[in-house]
Amino acid sequence: HKDAPSFQGLRDLATCHTFLSSPGIFPIMDAPWTPVFLLVVFLLYPALGGLAVGGSLILLALAVTNEAATRKHLARSSEGLIRATEDADAAMRNADVIKAMGMLPALAARWSARNGEALIAHEMASLRGGRIGAVSKFFRLTLQIAVLGLGAYLVLQSELTPGGMIAGSILAARALAPIDMVIGSWKSASAAWRAWKSRRRAIWARF
Repeated sequence: HKDAPSFQGLRDLATCHTFLSSPGIFPIMDAPWTPVFLLVVFLLYPALGGLAVGGSLILLALAVTNEAATRKHLARSSEGLIRATEDADAAMRNADVIKAMGMLPALAARWSARNGEALIAHEMASLRGGRIGAVSKFFRLTLQIAVLGLGAYLVLQSELTPGGMIAGSILAARALAPIDMVIGSWKSASAAWRAWKSRRRAIWARF
């Protein structure tokens, strides 16, 4: 029955709490500083700033690609797990009746099918997100080396000081790290966002 008690609300709150207390929240806190770091790198030397900005745009494109590649699978996984959980909750509330009517094997088979579909969708999202995350991490590290190499070249040309080279490399790394971390923590962030929307809809439905 739609008014029957459910533990899904507690699970949604637990999902949000897990995300807010995990390292996945750090990119959200660091993201506002990314333009500042990029601006300082650009002020150190325009070529360094251009390289860092170009790299950040590519990482941002990878983050958008990751979201597009995993969104449907993560949503399908979340919906499947919710339905499987609701079936389990209903079965536990009516365990005596279900056992007496011999419906337990059928309910168990339905739960297993829904849970299996959710796990397959989650696996697909993990595979796609993992591949894009690996490409993002490789590109970020390569870009940091490129910034350091360009800085060393500018030092040899007497157009930049050694301190400026080191500062540019550190600031570029700090500017690019949040974007890379967003890709790595996208699954937990997406799950927390869907849990929050689910609770918000449930609250508004009561009014």
